[in-house]
Amino acid sequence: MSATQPRLLGVIGAPSGQGRNVVTLNLGVAIAQLGKRAVIADFGASDLRRMLGLFRKVKGLKEFAEGDYRTIRSFICPTPAPNLCILSPGENPDGVAPFAYSWEPKVRLMRALAALEADFVLADLGTDMTADSADFFSMAGAGILVVSADPREVLRCYEFLKLVLYRTLRRRLGPDSETAALLAQIERAGGSRTLTIAQLTRLVRHRNPDEARVIDEICDGFVPLLIVDAGQSQRDMELGDKLRVICRRYLSIRVEYLGFIYEDAAVDHTHGTQDPVVIRQPDSRAAVAMHRIAHKCIHSPRLAEAKPDVRAPAEDAERAPAPAQAAAGDRAITEVLARVIRREIGEVERRLEHAEQQLQTRPKSVVSGPAKEAAKPPEPATERMLKTAFSPADLRALEELIESLDDDWFPDPKWKWKVRALTSPLHVVHHLMSRGVRRDFFYREAPGSKAPKAFA
Repeated sequence: MSATQPRLLGVIGAPSGQGRNVVTLNLGVAIAQLGKRAVIADFGASDLRRMLGLFRKVKGLKEFAEGDYRTIRSFICPTPAPNLCILSPGENPDGVAPFAYSWEPKVRLMRALAALEADFVLADLGTDMTADSADFFSMAGAGILVVSADPREVLRCYEFLKLVLYRTLRRRLGPDSETAALLAQIERAGGSRTLTIAQLTRLVRHRNPDEARVIDEICDGFVPLLIVDAGQSQRDMELGDKLRVICRRYLSIRVEYLGFIYEDAAVDHTHGTQDPVVIRQPDSRAAVAMHRIAHKCIHSPRLAEAKPDVRAPAEDAERAPAPAQAAAGDRAITEVLARVIRREIGEVERRLEHAEQQLQTRPKSVVSGPAKEAAKPPEPATERMLKTAFSPADLRALEELIESLDDDWFPDPKWKWKVRALTSPLHVVHHLMSRGVRRDFFYREAPGSKAPKAFA
């Protein structure tokens, strides 16, 4: 075992672009060229040994995970590149990464990688952003997301980071914790897409302050790194900044922008040569970007502080909460979400009331002649007053109206607007009217008023 623990980096990315496997391989070679001992652990999604000209099948991660080996050192293979070694996915990986294991093999495998005699260990996790790959990603000291210059891939990476964070919370706190139960309830209620980690932490803090402190610790210690691959313009480079903003706002984590790799024909030219681009064409734009990223990995303060989290789960993290606990949580989750939504829309309601007061107190202008004819009052149909109190029948009609409309009518999921219809129906009515929706039950009955024709 080395005197100091290696920096264990999990690498996962989009299937498009120049390729996550190309980035992993060239980054490992670039780190080795800078004088650091590097090991690439190929989890089987793509046989990186072939890209280095090594075609003989050898035992690797699959055999170690399924066997009873005490150390993984004997599975390491040297490569033609100095200071770089590689761990094969196994003799018969079948193109599938060995992810479908229980927690015990996962933890044992990551502990073995974290004990290697190296400065850097790059775990190539493939492109399938599943729950199992999220577990390996979370146990690494830091994780690298390789994102192609495509907004859809940025959204996919955001969803993966949220999955990693949620599974880390369940692994650290256990399935019987307040946080795990609350997450399960929110997912069943459909609120996982809109509830932020900051809101979740506030809810947990009221029930269990100790768990809230652990959530803060996990978010502060989570170190995702971002590489934008196969970009062509400044606009593509800005995709990384957008992902950083989204993750900071909704997941309370800081994503470090590791680098930007321009699309380069030199990468395609080296595919059939068994030579990485940083060796064959070191002056190409892609190779220069790889060396810049490798230098940043070596000197990054956050990576220097990041340590692998190879602790076993508190309990069986896959076990669901007990039925009685889940039922009790389902009864409480509606109240929890309603309180969150009331706080969100309270400020909106106050602004609406303030705007209405300003309209009522605005001084009327004095007009005469033709201008007086042009400023005549509106038709009686527009003088109908909106209701300020809604009966149960009105609330049911409002909920049915929301259900009948398409999702495009609302900026948020429809379930959220159904809850708002119960807590603040006037706010919902204002939104529907701004989209051109009119219904008779929106208005109070006034003598001599003419009902406008309802439409949607």
